[in-house]
Amino acid sequence: MGDLMKRIRSKAGYTLTEMMMVVGVVGMTASTAGFQWVRNRPRQDLNRAAWEVVGILREARSEAARQGVPSVVNINSSRRRITIWTDSNRNGVRDDGEERHLDLSNLRNISIWSYPSSGTFSSLGTFSQGSTAFMIVQVRSHTLQELKTLHIYPNGQIHLADQ
Repeated sequence: MGDLMKRIRSKAGYTLTEMMMVVGVVGMTASTAGFQWVRNRPRQDLNRAAWEVVGILREARSEAARQGVPSVVNINSSRRRITIWTDSNRNGVRDDGEERHLDLSNLRNISIWSYPSSGTFSSLGTFSQGSTAFMIVQVRSHTLQELKTLHIYPNGQIHLADQ
């Protein structure tokens, strides 16, 4: 019986070579995953910025409909900033708490452009912006040379497209 116990004990555990092989495989897997994450970071930034723009525009539309007052959208391309103003108390003055901002300047290599640079969601949820049929907003990644285009139609729909 003692001989059997010695053989079982000597087979327990891993050798140093086996442990080094496992560490090597785990290291190679981790380095590959890290490389993929770094490589996809600019695309993640572009998608995040585009969806944040869609989000604040949808919020402006719903606020206009909910409060029964227009929401004015202004896009400042040079500052990479979107400002939404909803005149909640209907006094025609920008009071505290009536403006919301989306600042994209913290995302390096991302720019925003629009034509025209401002428009208004009505209390009915429709959108008007002067003489053009719809508003175009482009979010561009300079690293990837890619852009996302948003169209805001007169009926208030917001459509995001890849290009």
